[in-house]
Amino acid sequence: MGKIVKAVCECGNWNEDDLKPAEIRSDWENTSSGWKVIHVLMCIPTGAFWVGVILAKMFIIEKKLVCLHCETWLKMESIR
Repeated sequence: MGKIVKAVCECGNWNEDDLKPAEIRSDWENTSSGWKVIHVLMCIPTGAFWVGVILAKMFIIEKKLVCLHCETWLKMESIR
């Protein structure tokens, strides 16, 4: 689970007075469970490459912001 912040969102009409809770998620958290299984299974034949991909998705690739009310992807500038 990502960090919860307050942000302006289209479901609040981009109003500064109507801040909505939003979550900062890593790319690994956004990946569906099916793809996670494929990533882990691919570690068996290809070894370190897929371990590197998983670690990059968890820690290196830019995190994304999603509104918890309407599930809209937001820009990081929306955080207040």
